[in-house]
Amino acid sequence: MDGKEKLLSLGAYPDVSLKWARERRDEYRRQLASGVDAGVRRKVEKASEADSFEAIAGEWFEKFSTSWAPTHSSKVIRRL
Repeated sequence: MDGKEKLLSLGAYPDVSLKWARERRDEYRRQLASGVDAGVRRKVEKASEADSFEAIAGEWFEKFSTSWAPTHSSKVIRRL
């Protein structure tokens, strides 16, 4: 892509079958031929998972930490 070699991990061998990995490779090659970078696409999809615990906990912390003492605030964020 853009004159650079890019690698894309499909998973560890015992967990991912060779047949499945070959199918995914072929799919990613088709996407690459049509101009879609599979690595960038995966990053965007992963970032769009805004309902993760980390995202929700971060929003909660930002909302309530303004009224807490700094020591309490630092303890809470470490525990999260």
